[in-house]
Amino acid sequence: MKNNETKNPDIEPANYEPPKNSAELLRRYNNGERYFANAKLWRSRLAGASLEQANLERADLSYSFLRGVNFFGSNLR
Repeated sequence: MKNNETKNPDIEPANYEPPKNSAELLRRYNNGERYFANAKLWRSRLAGASLEQANLERADLSYSFLRGVNFFGSNLR
């Protein structure tokens, strides 16, 4: 992944695949990735996580535990 793709949450990385679970999402986020559009994270446990500036457009967070998640500047449309 190119550095500008890591920093810009609006650019879909080449060969992008949505994370399959919350552990993968958090690992990829901690590695600098911010693009997570269309992620299927149904019933995820993300309490207390920091997901600032993440692109979660069209992500399915149905029934997820999100207490205290920092979504500052994130795209949740």
